[in-house]
Amino acid sequence: MKLAVVVSQFPCSDEVFILRELRALAQRGFDLRIFSLKPPSEAPLHAEAAPLVPSARYSPFLFSSDVVRRNLQLLVREPGLYARLLGTIVRETWRSAPFLWRSLAVFPEAVRWGMELREEPADRIHAHWATHPTTAGWVMSQIAKTPLSMTAHAHDIYLDQAMLAFKLRQAVAVLTCTGQNLAFLKKLAPELPDGRIRLSYHGLDLDVYRPPAAPPATFRILSVGTLLPRKGFDTLLDACALLQRDGVAFECTIVGDGPMRIELEQQAARLGLERVTFLGKQSQERLPEIYRGSSVFVLAAVHGQPSAAATHRPGASDLIHFGIPNVILEAMACGLPVVTTRLAALVEIVLEEEHAQNAIYVPERDAAALAAALAGLASDPGRRAAIGTRAVARIRAGFDIGVTSGEVAAALGAPSHPPSSTRAAI
Repeated sequence: MKLAVVVSQFPCSDEVFILRELRALAQRGFDLRIFSLKPPSEAPLHAEAAPLVPSARYSPFLFSSDVVRRNLQLLVREPGLYARLLGTIVRETWRSAPFLWRSLAVFPEAVRWGMELREEPADRIHAHWATHPTTAGWVMSQIAKTPLSMTAHAHDIYLDQAMLAFKLRQAVAVLTCTGQNLAFLKKLAPELPDGRIRLSYHGLDLDVYRPPAAPPATFRILSVGTLLPRKGFDTLLDACALLQRDGVAFECTIVGDGPMRIELEQQAARLGLERVTFLGKQSQERLPEIYRGSSVFVLAAVHGQPSAAATHRPGASDLIHFGIPNVILEAMACGLPVVTTRLAALVEIVLEEEHAQNAIYVPERDAAALAAALAGLASDPGRRAAIGTRAVARIRAGFDIGVTSGEVAAALGAPSHPPSSTRAAI
């Protein structure tokens, strides 16, 4: 099956869930062409992206002779279609100026790719993110007369809903990664038939993300994520200071990079935290080993407010963390007890009953509560093991990429069958 995939940027180190899905589809025999709205901003961090890079196509928005030529071709040959596409985008987005201008910037590039797909047809166009990738995918589908499907993830649903309901009605299949998202999208287009909008969790390769043979001898705290205020790393450092004050033996590793790195390193120095290490970004090939060498995973996230630029947009939400953080799935798959805050979608994977508890909740921005939860786990290896075992069982029950990629393949119109062993190297 020839699949044209539209993404914001490929490869992108922060969108490993998309990379995993594309790799799994390639293993199932899909012939992929990846249309990236932006060129990569860095060399591929994850080795598993390398086999897919030759399938990626890039195009300047405006300053390209081929973009201009393709747009003129469509404008001259089918002025009615060109005007309809442009007019629809303006009609559906004019209430949100930022969305409108970005959509207009994407439009020439999408026209070019749509014309190319007329010459080299695909069986399906599939867009990741309901914002500008799906706008481009819709334009391409209209030009190439190819069915469109889409995956909606998180901020692309809640921060600005310009053109969103229209896209839901235009797509032959819509996937989304949480039950909360599913309910929200169904309300936007309640007339769509059952099954048009489907739940499809992000999957993991459970042969790679697996528990260690034995837990580490040292109590090691791990947190992974982009170093942003909403991730709560400052609260984790304050909790580590309390553990150190109380004589709890621990090591803490923070994986990731971002705008707060210098500030967080200064905070750690100010608190005298000699047992806290900042590793920076790590590849997906290295991360499973880091998880398995840890005792507990922490994500002290906060909900927060949308950016100032977003607050005036239609449908602006007060949520920042919309979905299930992939780092929590990875940690649970590796058998780590997870200590986190009550992010909305976590109810779909976290059980709180004592006999079935597979993670621990703490209040947001409460370093004392976080420190108390960590101290309790540090002193009770049996409880750590029990929570971790139940966490593994939950991930294996619903997040095996061998299963989730089959759900995606079915939504794309292909038979659902196991990946081909002859393509296992992809």
